[in-house]
Amino acid sequence: MRKAPGAKGSRRWQDAEFILAASAPAHWPKHKAAEVAFAGRSNVGKSSLLNALVGRKALARVSGTPGRTRQIVFFELSAKLCLVDLPGYGYAKVSKSERNAWGKHINAYLQERENLALVIVLLDARHGASDLDKMLIDFLGECEIPIQIVFTKADKVPKTKLKAQIRRFAEDVLPGYAEHALAISSTTGDGIDQLRRRIEGVQSSE
Repeated sequence: MRKAPGAKGSRRWQDAEFILAASAPAHWPKHKAAEVAFAGRSNVGKSSLLNALVGRKALARVSGTPGRTRQIVFFELSAKLCLVDLPGYGYAKVSKSERNAWGKHINAYLQERENLALVIVLLDARHGASDLDKMLIDFLGECEIPIQIVFTKADKVPKTKLKAQIRRFAEDVLPGYAEHALAISSTTGDGIDQLRRRIEGVQSSE
């Protein structure tokens, strides 16, 4: 088994398993586990981050084609906790009908899924939040769904600028949130352990 950066986590993380890929609410798994969902624009690095969290190269499929993930994908971390990969949004080359179908499915999951305990909102550390990202964050706030903002691809920003840039971007989307935002690199593993602890805290609160 090839290990990804950040693979020093507990054996439980490395034992994460694919459950299913759902294209409609009827396909969602019927279990009592708390679910932590990952949301963000296409190619923000969701699949790479999931692989880094579990310390494996191929748990989540990494594609160079934006918009490739078209289903809600569920992974079991333990009997009490699952990770959920939501389809990326904002890819213009996908047909309008497909975008509408994805949007309805994602909205249904976010609004109706009782297992949902936390949404990890991924933003690119180089660019900050887009209008679509801000709409998602506002929507999650209206639904009273707990969130964790994570800035991906932190290794692409000079270290001398990273802290100030993350603070500025975080304050732009949620005033007062900067201290809670995480900067992460799936390539170097920076910040991976912090995010693991944040996710494990969800399980311990159940």
